[in-house]
Parts: sequence; structure tokens; C-alpha cells
Amino acid sequence: MFNLRCTKRLLDFLGVKPEPSPPAPTTILGDWYANLAPLQSAGDMVIFANERSLLTVALPLSRDMGLHNIPALFLARVVNLFHMLEIPEADRERELRHMEEVRFAKTASRKVLGSLNDICFHYDARVEYNYKGKPLSLSEIELDFAHMPHSNLSLVFPDKTARALLSAPSMPFGPIKVA
Repeated sequence: MFNLRCTKRLLDFLGVKPEPSPPAPTTILGDWYANLAPLQSAGDMVIFANERSLLTVALPLSRDMGLHNIPALFLARVVNLFHMLEIPEADRERELRHMEEVRFAKTASRKVLGSLNDICFHYDARVEYNYKGKPLSLSEIELDFAHMPHSNLSLVFPDKTARALLSAPSMPFGPIKVA
């Protein structure tokens, strides 16, 4: 189980009432944060960032998508990213088993929210600068962002952080050590 911690703007757009006191996640990567990002060239998207690794995935959004579709589409993007990052199957499957149950909640960390807002800005810039007139490749952007260091991770890369967390024998708490 994990919480999808949405910004107020996304919760309002989806018409979702967040859980007031969501339980702690059972996933190794923890909760995921989500924001509605109106991209200039690509239309509305939901951008997701993981709280512990800052891995990011995105979904093009349409008003007829329906709230019930978002968790399944989000998980499909995460599975795709795990494959692209070559996360070992056992580590990937263990995490995905715990991601089968999702709860909607409010954002809880200003630090992660700040990173998510920065990621949304970078999505908009990448789409506008690199993909103008070309088909949008979310997979390519997600993979590029997995290799982009973040200051909230002491300039460690999200893919390396996620790999270290997912390969740990038990759920790690405290500082993340990445080689």
C-alpha cells in the first residue's frame, strides 16, 4: 500500500476527497507525489515523483479519463520505468506487489513538493525545447530525468537511489548510501 499525495489543484481537478490520516506506506520507495501540470505544448499532464528517490513518471490527462483509471495508468508507467532502468525482477515485483493498493492523500512534505514543482517545470521546458513538432516520448523524458541529479538527494541520481533502496534486504530507514 502507498499514498498518492496530490496537490490541492490535482485533488480539486479529480474531485477527490483525500484521506485525513493515511497509513504509512508498505512500499520500499514510500509514497508518490502528484501534481497537475498544464504543459504549453503537450496539454495537461499529471506528473508523479517518488518521495524517497525522486523517480518521475507522467500521464497525459483528459477530462474523460476518470479517476478510476489513474492508479492503473500510473502503475503501468512505473512498470515501464522499472524495466527501462533494468531494476532486477525480484526487486521490481516485490515493490509492485505493495503498490497494488493506493490511497489518495494531501501532500505532506514541502521539500518533496518543491522538487515536484521543479520537475514539472523541467517537463514543460523539455517538451517545449526538445519535442516541438515531434511526437512526445514520455519514456524518453522519464529515463532522462532518472539520470538527472537532484539537490534534495545531495546530487545523487534518482535511478541509483531507487536501485539502492529496492535492492536492500529489508526496508531501509535513515540516510541512503549509494555507491
